[in-house]
Amino acid sequence: SGDEAKTNMAIQWLETYFADDLIIAELKGSSNSLWTISPPSRLNLIEMLGSKEKGDKGEDQEFLITVSWTVQRNLSLGAKSEMASGKNVIPLEENTKRDLVMLLNGTANQVIIPELIPRYIRAPSDSEATAVEKLGENMFNVSLTLMRAHNASDQIQEWWIVNQLNPGPLDRIYTKNELGLNIYVFSDQVSPPSLGFLAGYGYAPTNRNASARVQNGRSV
Repeated sequence: SGDEAKTNMAIQWLETYFADDLIIAELKGSSNSLWTISPPSRLNLIEMLGSKEKGDKGEDQEFLITVSWTVQRNLSLGAKSEMASGKNVIPLEENTKRDLVMLLNGTANQVIIPELIPRYIRAPSDSEATAVEKLGENMFNVSLTLMRAHNASDQIQEWWIVNQLNPGPLDRIYTKNELGLNIYVFSDQVSPPSLGFLAGYGYAPTNRNASARVQNGRSV
């Protein structure tokens, strides 16, 4: 069956890695910085989200949201590039745009963005960190919350919180009271620079380079 074939494909892919090749990055849900946006820019964003304008061919205008990630590698272990990055770009559905407008206006608490962030990322030795599609439904849903508070000068401060709706498959590290994301990073094995020349003679020593970390998070 199709499901069995997908399962076998996932198992074959996983068999190319060792346990030490997997790093689980626990990303904090709260933003590290305040969201600073001017009132005119905020109104412009709300207008863009609520726009009913059509394209040249009469199609609805898309409003795209982009999430990007960066994995830092240890060059001393043989990686070709210190930074490996990737991104996911999706158009927002009409109901999601409507919910975002309500969130920006303060009439909603949170918005659900479907299939935004990859659960599994492959971190090879080059500069691309790609989502792993062989492990089934990889992209997971997140909730966005815009928090507001007043500082000592009675000025409004805002910041975003991003939270996964469901834990990853290894939920033993998941704490329900702690908002955030769990992302599984598979680190490719590489040849140490000092021994790389031996690969041309049929001997390829490897180093798992498992010191990769996801920025703004901590690995376990």
